[in-house]
Amino acid sequence: MSGSRVKKEAVLRKPDLFAAWPGVQNVALSAAEFMRGKLNAKNLLEADLREYFSPSGVSIQKGRVINPTFPGNNFYYLEIPDSDKDLVIFIGDDQPDLYVYEFAHRVLDIAKRFNVGRVYTAAAYVREGMHIEEKPRVWGASTRVADSNLLKKYDIPVMEKGQVAGMNGLILGAAKERRIPAMCLLTEVPNFTVPYTNLRASCAILEKIKGLLQLNLELTELENLASQVEEEISKASKEAMGRYIRDFTVDYQDLVEGEN
Repeated sequence: MSGSRVKKEAVLRKPDLFAAWPGVQNVALSAAEFMRGKLNAKNLLEADLREYFSPSGVSIQKGRVINPTFPGNNFYYLEIPDSDKDLVIFIGDDQPDLYVYEFAHRVLDIAKRFNVGRVYTAAAYVREGMHIEEKPRVWGASTRVADSNLLKKYDIPVMEKGQVAGMNGLILGAAKERRIPAMCLLTEVPNFTVPYTNLRASCAILEKIKGLLQLNLELTELENLASQVEEEISKASKEAMGRYIRDFTVDYQDLVEGEN
């Protein structure tokens, strides 16, 4: 793979791949980052895929123009004790904006170098009327009908109809073309107009993933962080509503007196 740097020569046992990119409320990316850090996944390969990204400009430092930078595309690996499989984690720092389906195949080209046998991704499913502190439900979508039994084993209902946008979805299509088993876990998220990272939804994804992949993954730390974020958002929302009521509503008594 031209320009790619293998950071660690590893002999992996029939690994699965969990791939993640930024997306709606960053549920997949946050899940992958937490899993990588919490389980001490090791560096495997840094892929140079710059031809799929168009830089928007350059930076100036100390009076000089520096070379444009490109998003990272990094593979990590994790040896899973008491399992006959290992895990490869791919984290893309950004979604590509050029030849995106070819990019998906490039990621799979690299994954096959490590004999990846199955691909997992995650995505957000926006649910109208959902409150931020509700526990999200998780659905599954697979490239194979046979995987419905695997999903049911871990209490994951099959999503009968829908769409998975961006790379978290497109890589499923590329995997199906190659006859690589692949599935996406979709978690509910509230329809927030203000961007934020939904750690509660990432927890819901990881709760299912750790069963599917037989991971000994403790989620208390992430759950506590999710609660903190939710408290801050709820507090900011109440303060914003208070300011709106104060600044943009008219007291009924003042309105009556004005009419008289």
